[in-house]
Amino acid sequence: MAAVQCLFVHGWGYDRDFWVPLAACLAARMPGEQHFVDLGFRGRPQTPRLDPAQARIAIGHSLGFPWLLREEIACQALIAINGFSRFTAADHWPGVPPRPLARMRRQFARQPRAVWADFRARCGDVADDGDTDFDLARMAQGLDWLAEWDLRDARLPGSSPVPTLALAGEADQIVPPALSRASFARPGCRLHWRAGGDHLLPRSAPHWCAQRIAGHIAAHLNTSGAERR
Repeated sequence: MAAVQCLFVHGWGYDRDFWVPLAACLAARMPGEQHFVDLGFRGRPQTPRLDPAQARIAIGHSLGFPWLLREEIACQALIAINGFSRFTAADHWPGVPPRPLARMRRQFARQPRAVWADFRARCGDVADDGDTDFDLARMAQGLDWLAEWDLRDARLPGSSPVPTLALAGEADQIVPPALSRASFARPGCRLHWRAGGDHLLPRSAPHWCAQRIAGHIAAHLNTSGAERR
């Protein structure tokens, strides 16, 4: 397989270190540079400079996927892990009801640590690493993004449509299965399910994710609408 740049974007509350398990698995399968966006929930936001001459795949986890769509990051292939194009429900859209998210935003303003602990538990993140070093304003902004962003009609520069692989967990308590299906029922998308998978597939199933990502890149997937288990 030819060398390819991998650009990773994490989800709400995490940072670039979120990707350590999956990045290691991909490095063993796919030669090429790895670059990491940091959305600034735990430090200064950082977006790496990329070589436009190299082929690139963009990998977004959860909120990181709509961030990629919104920023119109040029790539030859796109990977969504526990991702979505619009988080909240709307007419004929099976997203998360706005009211619980609005309550979460209010509670975060009063008890951010408790909200974060509850979110982590629902994600399936049971590690007690004592993380308390948040940028609380940026975390609150991230919740605003979840409430407000709608990227259902987004188009990335480059191939049209960009071949997209979506990896979803059947037991994801943050992104319901119906939302995953709705988000990736579009041309150029292929949706794979992890039986019993949680909201943190890059950590809980890094080898499973890496195998499917490497296969997607090697095969230049460009068929639409298929789901595989």
